[in-house]
Amino acid sequence: MNAGQRKRICQIKDDLEELQAEIEAIKEEEEVKFDNLPDNFQGGEQGEKMQECINTLEEVADYVGSAVISMEEIS
Repeated sequence: MNAGQRKRICQIKDDLEELQAEIEAIKEEEEVKFDNLPDNFQGGEQGEKMQECINTLEEVADYVGSAVISMEEIS
């Protein structure tokens, strides 16, 4: 891999790190909304959908984090 390619890989890694941070911020916002719901809503359909969304955002952030680690290994 030449220097130009390494530079591009580093930029992609930086972009992924920013994306991961944005996803985690959205997840945290959703968690605050969920935590502020009354208990009866948390256990209801709306709460379940919110929890699924939180779980999915966490998975996506983890996948992006794994991609960042992989990019670090090749740069």
